[in-house]
Amino acid sequence: AGLHPAAVVLVATVRALKSHSGVAKPDLSKPNSEAVKAGAVNLARHIENLQGFGLPVCVGINAFPTDTEEELQAVRAACARLGADVCISRAFAQGGAGSLELAEAVLRLCEQPAAKADFGLYPSDATVEQKLDCLARGVYGADGVDFSAEASRKLADIQKRDDANELGLC
Repeated sequence: AGLHPAAVVLVATVRALKSHSGVAKPDLSKPNSEAVKAGAVNLARHIENLQGFGLPVCVGINAFPTDTEEELQAVRAACARLGADVCISRAFAQGGAGSLELAEAVLRLCEQPAAKADFGLYPSDATVEQKLDCLARGVYGADGVDFSAEASRKLADIQKRDDANELGLC
């Protein structure tokens, strides 16, 4: 369609970051800025992936009343290290008014000179296996992909159906 995104909003919560650090579910509502810092590694990977596509990123922290200022500051610091904008969204508690800061930040990003995003992780003629390998390496940082015999059979079936679609046979 010729449409290209001008920016990305990555939504995060303090609770999710604590969970990513291994905090048990019953303890997620307890203040724990160290767990937020540890869980921010996951957030950082998402930011890096999105920036790798050439897009500016704004992290919208979906704040809840149980979040402490120290925890929110830990998220801000993690985002700042990667050059991502970060805004607190209090839509949960305040509705639209609580998202105004985030909306304004996204508008600022969209008004910047647009860099064309590059979503080309793999050549369009790559096989399904090659596409999965590129995705695993480029997005998830894997050193490669190993397929079980069953997965290889299923991928071969997918490739046959894809080939049949291209030939107009189905």
